[in-house]
Amino acid sequence: MVRFVALGDSLTEGVGDPHPCSPNGLRGWADLLAHRLAELEPATEYANLALRAKRAADVQREQVAAAVALRPDLVSVWAGGNDILRPVLDADEVLASIDSAVGMLSAGGATVVLVTGFELTGSPAFALLRRRVAILNAGLREIAHGQRATLVDVSDPHSWADRRLWAPDRVHPSALGHARLAHAVAAACRMPLGSLPAQAQLGWGAETQPSGIR
Repeated sequence: MVRFVALGDSLTEGVGDPHPCSPNGLRGWADLLAHRLAELEPATEYANLALRAKRAADVQREQVAAAVALRPDLVSVWAGGNDILRPVLDADEVLASIDSAVGMLSAGGATVVLVTGFELTGSPAFALLRRRVAILNAGLREIAHGQRATLVDVSDPHSWADRRLWAPDRVHPSALGHARLAHAVAAACRMPLGSLPAQAQLGWGAETQPSGIR
């Protein structure tokens, strides 16, 4: 049996990848990854605790204990995106929350996956956000190294230059972008890619849908 729990904000909740068969009307990369895990191990259990608008401190305070209680084997943590959009950013505080979350999850025996933020190109108006993302990404790399977590680095802006990878809001990945994220996480975890979609057209099949809550 494999227990996979996904933590974070709207990027992990699946915003940008609407899907009528999902309980909340969204699919996203974590659902795609759980589906692939269920193909490899039918007894897979999966819970997605991520919620939009959550900051790193919210994830640490509200989601980690619930995740630990589920006794996961694999946990993804993707947070900080909402923090960089606030008028004032305390990068040390954000990274401390993430570091604490990873430590608590690792102490329970789970393999922890950390995901970096998307780095921006283009208008000089984004210069402040670019600096903030770069600072947080540097900290995430240090945390992953220090805590021996698996790092999924999606920071290369050239890899995300294709507009088809983005939802209309240009903030969240599209269905195609979420499929790319699922590939990236699976590759980092050394999972066989198998039926992970190249064009994000995968639907849930009753024979491979993970058990447990979502």
